[in-house]
Amino acid sequence: DQVLVKLDDADLQARLKQAEASLTSAQVRSEQTKTEFGRAEQLKSKKAISQTDFDAAQAAMKSAAAELERATQAVTESQVMLDYATIRSPMSGTIIDKRVEVGDTVSPGQILLTLFDPTHMQMVASVRESLAMKLKPGQLLPTRLDALDFDCEATISEVVPESDVAS
Repeated sequence: DQVLVKLDDADLQARLKQAEASLTSAQVRSEQTKTEFGRAEQLKSKKAISQTDFDAAQAAMKSAAAELERATQAVTESQVMLDYATIRSPMSGTIIDKRVEVGDTVSPGQILLTLFDPTHMQMVASVRESLAMKLKPGQLLPTRLDALDFDCEATISEVVPESDVAS
């Protein structure tokens, strides 16, 4: 959960402040319309207000409640977008490749960094069809990496059928 990259978030901060200001305005408007509706109910019980005026007060209160909900959701959305400006590590590991520099423009889905976690390595191997038919996900196999002079046990995570383009 360590911070790896912090994107420029000035525009997102401004949007959050705008959303929070709209929320405050909607809260005030909602309270005002609730008070006005309460008065309208009292006047209606005394037959001192027309049905039209009562309905208008009720509609204003419902409209203000909807606006309050919209403003609340806008604040939540702005906070989520702001959270996206901070890229945190999803695992323990070491950065082995950095593909962006300070000042670069990035887009969603772009690879920024490559993390290496030696406890979760993956090996991809091509296997003859006659042998591949005997392999099942979850199966354990003895494995040797000659280049590292390393013996270990590997768990098959998936078997992907593929053909050799040259053949």
